[in-house]
Amino acid sequence: MTNYQKTALVTGMSRGIGKAICEKLVREGYFVYGTYNTGKQEAEKIKETLKSVEIFQVDFKNREQTLAILDKLKDFQFDAIINNAGMFEWENFKKFDFQIWYDTIEVNLNAPLLISIKLQNNINEYGSIVNVASVSTI
Repeated sequence: MTNYQKTALVTGMSRGIGKAICEKLVREGYFVYGTYNTGKQEAEKIKETLKSVEIFQVDFKNREQTLAILDKLKDFQFDAIINNAGMFEWENFKKFDFQIWYDTIEVNLNAPLLISIKLQNNINEYGSIVNVASVSTI
């Protein structure tokens, strides 16, 4: 047993898989720093219910917001980083919207890469980075 509480960063923690990951980690004794974008009420309820959670609103489509949250987290140590936030929007190929393409790439690929690179020195020995993806976003 270690003398410190384990910590994790979970992106997209307000619902679905992210919520389940957050709940499991807290049950396992972790303190979780979680991000949400549009699920403020859900994130606040998780924080209130689980207690060992701190939440941050961030839209990973916006590179400046991604870098700002990384700046806030730069002094924290983590035993786990779970890049779970993702997005998917159906596209009509005949009316293809490149902004949706750019946003999807930013959220699903660039943000997890930035998080992993910028926080790599903040991972405790034997810590892990887990990247969650969906076949819907490929």
